[in-house]
Amino acid sequence: MLYLNAAHIDELELDCNDIESAVRATLLQLHDGTTIAPPRVVMQTAASARFIAFPALLAARGIAGVKWLSLRAGAAPGEAAQTSALLLLGNATTGALEAIMDARWITLMRTVAVSLIAARTLADPHSRRVAFIGCGMQARAHAKWLARAFPLSRATVYSRREATARDFASELTAPGIESAVAASATACVADADIVVSSASTSSPNGLRCDPRALSEGSFVSLVDLGRSFDWTAANGFATFAVDDPAQYEALARDKHLPLYTGGAPQSLTALIDARQRDSTIRFAGPAALMPTGLGAADLALAALLREKALKQGVGLSLPDSVC
Repeated sequence: MLYLNAAHIDELELDCNDIESAVRATLLQLHDGTTIAPPRVVMQTAASARFIAFPALLAARGIAGVKWLSLRAGAAPGEAAQTSALLLLGNATTGALEAIMDARWITLMRTVAVSLIAARTLADPHSRRVAFIGCGMQARAHAKWLARAFPLSRATVYSRREATARDFASELTAPGIESAVAASATACVADADIVVSSASTSSPNGLRCDPRALSEGSFVSLVDLGRSFDWTAANGFATFAVDDPAQYEALARDKHLPLYTGGAPQSLTALIDARQRDSTIRFAGPAALMPTGLGAADLALAALLREKALKQGVGLSLPDSVC
């Protein structure tokens, strides 16, 4: 059995195109039923620690497994939660556990890949103006991936910590790209073509972004599960897509995700299929993606990591008896 820690995974350096392709394939397999992702299991303790299990079966790849995520509340009010994640990858035919690995990088890359796939489908391909609400690891990873796919020329950032926003803005400044710090979340998204909201903590009501400030043709990836937006006005999204409709319905019903009241959420896979059939089609905006945390896509990336690790001799071999 293979064990991969964070350092092993960094050493493997998966190709961005391979990551995107694996996630896209998983989305399509969820749509056609060859991949199964039961609703996640969420448990919360009296001490505000949260444990979440993301099970999935990818029949086409012959794998099954689960990602185990734990979230611990910050020590002080407004402090980001502490996160740890582990993934168990099994053989769907034999039932054998084949790999255990750190899942933080997997979670980051899967999230970015889903955002990029949605942006390719819902955003203007000529998008030049990008906005970031939240300036952490997710924002930085999204900035790199979006720059590969769109002719970006301006970036506006917002964080409740101005120093954090200024640091991120300076990182984004490059030949052909201007960056600026906004005074509020709502000001940040004004005139943006693409918006990534990835705040690590919920914003007080008065500081949340008003979605009515979004440009008509804009696209928003709600990486922070909508905690940066005012949901009393969220029916202003003309197109509201989810990566896994069944997961979203269950999570919204149990109040783990905000409920969209502007109509029936649309399947991202169905929108991808419509765009593939007619490349000229444009979906009404502003458009938003609400990601549900695709455990199935996490497993697909874990399988890629395992395959490459075995070829390169990376990682530790554990005796099966440890299980």
